[in-house]
Formats: sequence, C-alpha cells, structure tokens
Amino acid sequence: MVANVETMAYRFANRSDVPWHGLGAPIGRDEYISAAEFQQRAGADWTISKRPVWWRPAPDKPSKQHPSQFVLQRDDNHEPLSIVSNQYKPVQNAEVFHFFHEFCERGHMTLETGGILDDGRIAWALAAINSGFTLANNDSVSGYLLLSDSRDGGALRAKFTPIRVVCCNTLALALSGKSTTGDFRLNHRTKFNAEVAKQALGISTDLLTKFKEQAEFLVSRPMSGLAFREFLERLFPPKEVIDDKGNAHNEYPRAFTYAMEAIDRQKGASMNPGTWWSGFNAITYMLDHNKSRISNDASRLTNSWFGAGNKLRSVALETALAMAK
Repeated sequence: MVANVETMAYRFANRSDVPWHGLGAPIGRDEYISAAEFQQRAGADWTISKRPVWWRPAPDKPSKQHPSQFVLQRDDNHEPLSIVSNQYKPVQNAEVFHFFHEFCERGHMTLETGGILDDGRIAWALAAINSGFTLANNDSVSGYLLLSDSRDGGALRAKFTPIRVVCCNTLALALSGKSTTGDFRLNHRTKFNAEVAKQALGISTDLLTKFKEQAEFLVSRPMSGLAFREFLERLFPPKEVIDDKGNAHNEYPRAFTYAMEAIDRQKGASMNPGTWWSGFNAITYMLDHNKSRISNDASRLTNSWFGAGNKLRSVALETALAMAK
C-alpha cells in the first residue's frame, strides 16, 4: 500500500535530530503538552462516523438504504475511508492519543510522534517508555509503545517497539508464548476498551527485559562476513536466471544489495562491528532509512511500521538469533 503522511507532529526527547526528515509539525523537546493538544498539533483533531449506503435498484426506481453496509467517513472533509458493516465500532483519533494520557501525566511515558496516514485510513501515536538499556560501547535502546488504528479493514493495534537510539532504527521482538507477545489487536466489532488493551499488552519492563537479553546475546556473538551473507540469503533468497547464452547464475533482490551496503554505512556501525547485533541492525537501518529502497519518506514510514517491513524485521531477528547460537 502506498501511503502518505497527511499530518504529523513529532518530538524526539533524547535526540538532536528529527524523525522521518522533519515531516510534520515540531514540538519543543522539553515542552509540556497534553495528549489532547498533541492530537491537535498532529492535525488529527477530527472525528469519523458511519454514514448510510444508498443504492438504486433500477434507473426508474427510488433509492434504498442498504440494511447492513455503511460508509466510514471523515466528518471534517467528508471523504470516505472504507465500507463497513453495521457491527463496526469506530475508534476516534482522540481515543488513540488519549490512550497515553495517564502514562504521560504520571511521568511513565512521553508522546513523541503521532499523526494521520493515507488520507485518514491510519491514525497513530508513538510514546517513549521512560526506561531502556545500554549495550557495549554505549549503544542505547529505548522502549516505545505504538498505537495505531486502521480504518480500511484492519484492526486497532497496540505494539511494544524497541528503538535503537543512535540511528532511530525500529527494532523487533522475538517472543514466544501467547501471554506476552508485545502485540495487542482489537477488531472493530468490539468497542475499544483502553484498560483491556493495557492489561493485555502487559506494558512493563518484562518485554524490554526480554529484548535486552536477546540484544546482549547478539552483541556477544561474533559474525563473519560469510555468515552475514548467508543471513541475507535466507532473508532475500536469490533466483536462478538463464542469460542469453544459456548460462545460469544467481540474481539477488535489490534488498540484498541494500542490506549488504548498510552493514558498514549504518549509523552506529562502529559501535559493535562484526557482531550479530550489527548484522541485524543492517536490516532495520535499511528498512527505516534507505532512500534507494523506498524513495518517499512517508511510504517508508508506513512500510516499516505497518507493512511488509514490519514482518521482515521480526523474521530478521528470529533468523539472527538462530544463526548466532
């Protein structure tokens, strides 16, 4: 899906630069701001509603209202977002941002980015959890919580997301078990209950502690150039092609080349070089920052957080952990 950042606000409290090349409205690093005001500055201060679907059985017949289908529509510009059923329970932008209100007021989190994607089809907010850890050579990782609502047939989703501070790489979790997955989804047939989401997520140090163990393991394990190449071949398998002369050779996807280049070009490459941590972050850096792969900043954000890039990140971590043993 090609998506654009329609509106956005950002504040990265622990960084001197800005996310996604400064897309959106900046908020002062030390400025106090409520969740409601953050929503307003992010350009998300509008609502959505279900409108009737009308159809005409024949040109000479009067229009009728569909009994079970509705248009999910923005109330500010009246643009349609999707067709939904009569069981669909809309989640408002205010609910997405207000989810973090209690955490922020108590000093447990700080809202850092939020906004609207794809003409209103995705609303999201990202908050920093005021805890993290530091690996060897002052390589820091912070915990974040991402809440997003998809209005085009998807679900409301809350997800714990570690981020590498030096390069703002979005990392991943490789967690086993059904009780602690770092991911909570709610379909729109049920009314959003923030308290249930908080309990199901288990927003706590448990997830960050688990990821810390995985990161420390990857930092401690050396990775050869040959092992890194095998790692990339598992993620991006080559295809055998036949040239005009009938000779067979392997052809690698562009992502293979981008990741191969990222191992040395990524920010933080000098912190823990030659380790599986560096190898894994070549993938995360490519997904979040490689302009050659996806030239549009907004589309790269969408792919990295909500699209194929999000899945690839998890597969890359699981693969790295397995190969590092």
